[in-house]
Amino acid sequence: MLLPMLRDVGRERHGNILRSIAELVEQGKLKPLLDKNNFSLAQVPDAHRHLESGNAIGKVVIDIE
Repeated sequence: MLLPMLRDVGRERHGNILRSIAELVEQGKLKPLLDKNNFSLAQVPDAHRHLESGNAIGKVVIDIE
């Protein structure tokens, strides 16, 4: 979605999609699928290996604080 928006191609359509998604999130009807493992910034190489292994389920979280 980012490239069409940056190039002003279908920007209004993509904006409508993002608004619809935001509404679903606010209503609790759409939740991200997060991997059970969380990694610190110091563990980025481990997080990358986890992704490459094919064992990650959903998004892998890297805490930056």
